[in-house]
Amino acid sequence: MDMTVDFSIPAVRWIVECGFFLIGASLGSFLNVCFWRIPRNESIVTTPSHCTNCQHKIAWFDNLPILSFLILRGRCRHCHTPYSPRYFFVELTTALLFAAFAATGIFFNWTPEFFLIPGCAALYFAIAIAWFDFRYCVIPRGVTVTAFVAGVILAGCFPRHYGVFKSAEAMFLATAGGIGFYLALALFAQIGKRLARREVLGGGDIKAAAAIATLLTWKGAFFILFAATLTGVISGSILAIAAHRQFKRQSVAFGIDLAVGIVLWCFAKEAIVALPVFCALR
Repeated sequence: MDMTVDFSIPAVRWIVECGFFLIGASLGSFLNVCFWRIPRNESIVTTPSHCTNCQHKIAWFDNLPILSFLILRGRCRHCHTPYSPRYFFVELTTALLFAAFAATGIFFNWTPEFFLIPGCAALYFAIAIAWFDFRYCVIPRGVTVTAFVAGVILAGCFPRHYGVFKSAEAMFLATAGGIGFYLALALFAQIGKRLARREVLGGGDIKAAAAIATLLTWKGAFFILFAATLTGVISGSILAIAAHRQFKRQSVAFGIDLAVGIVLWCFAKEAIVALPVFCALR
């Protein structure tokens, strides 16, 4: 069921590229809904879009990703209350990230066609966990569970991403990889907590790593965890020095580090596995 599109035709390339941009913008709009409603325990499905100030229902023509924010100058049409700039930047960032990643496969042949959609799903997950961990210091379970299930489904749709040709086999590998990562990291977290006498890895981080394994295979998850740990140590050291506190007392939003690792893997996978130290991940 792998995607096969003839990218040798210029018009097809641009149509698909624009499609990724528009889908990214639309999904970015949905992310904004999640960012506002999930922390407040509001439904992200049944409740229609509305102004959080005057509660007026937002019409479809005022709910167009990116465009409506610019037309309305970032304000509600009815009460004129300014919207957070986050709405615009999340939509634009998601759209540009999807388009840039799609371009690596459509125009530059860096990325196999069968990796474009799973890669975009992983990048989408990266934006979600980075924001939630930065803003609320927690990664909601619903987000990680949804990503885990999406990874398994996408493995069935694009089995070549897992190095096999049968959907059932790819889905089994994705599930096994995710569960394996969860169990291994949960054990590590328990041992680390006893030795360090403090939490070394949060439950949300463990679930996020498991979801990453389903989306990007265990090889991708291994590199992302390595890269996240490295960036976490560096950023934690800088923050500890700036705050004049001991490193062991410095907390780090590990979800942001995981997001950085996801972006690195998606955009530079071939360069990464070409390095001798990561040759086992080819």
